[in-house]
Amino acid sequence: MGVEWANFWVNFALAIITFLAVIVALFQQKFWDWWNKPLIKIGFGNDKPYSIDSYSDGMINLLFRLKAINLGETVAKRCRVKIISVVAEGNENSLIEEPDVLKWSSAPKDMRYYESNQPIHREHMDITPKGGWEFFDLFNVNSRERRVIFASTGSRNFLAGDGNYIATIEISGENFEPIRKEIKFSVPHKVDWTKGSILLAGIYEVKNTSQSQSNYTQDTSKEPQHLEQSPSENEDR
Repeated sequence: MGVEWANFWVNFALAIITFLAVIVALFQQKFWDWWNKPLIKIGFGNDKPYSIDSYSDGMINLLFRLKAINLGETVAKRCRVKIISVVAEGNENSLIEEPDVLKWSSAPKDMRYYESNQPIHREHMDITPKGGWEFFDLFNVNSRERRVIFASTGSRNFLAGDGNYIATIEISGENFEPIRKEIKFSVPHKVDWTKGSILLAGIYEVKNTSQSQSNYTQDTSKEPQHLEQSPSENEDR
């Protein structure tokens, strides 16, 4: 009887060990993929390289860009950024017709797809891990009118007034859940040619809306720097 019970417990233990080994074999890769998933943050500022100015046809053009940084341990695969909505602060009505895809700053033309007889920029980009980054274009403003033109496939735009605006963007990828960010900006559109004073627009805050993490606001009393030098530009580092 004692031998039979001993054999039973040995066989039972072997069965449990075998079962656990199968579970580990089936799920360990998924676990490590989850553990090492990409971690996307946003860098922002109001000077170069976050804003690019140019001059043409007697007016100043200013392009605002954001930096998508992958602080995770795995490549963020096939990332895409969309503008979801734009509202005046305190208002719920979107100022753009519908969501649209934003442009990666370094994306090459994709000759397979055309918009208005021109090839569009490639929508998806991989972002390397451990601090790798890619810029994406957000919007353009110029000194002629107070219009905000988003760097999207459909050139979503609106005519700005006083006060702040909130743009919601979504960053998605093949191996991480979509993340939404809110970008607070304003368009003062102040141009004084006699004094050489120009303030067309500014981005002041970026916060995460899809995860409960603390938010950081840019210290506008300091000259914006690169993310690697200024943690205040990283919205939830």
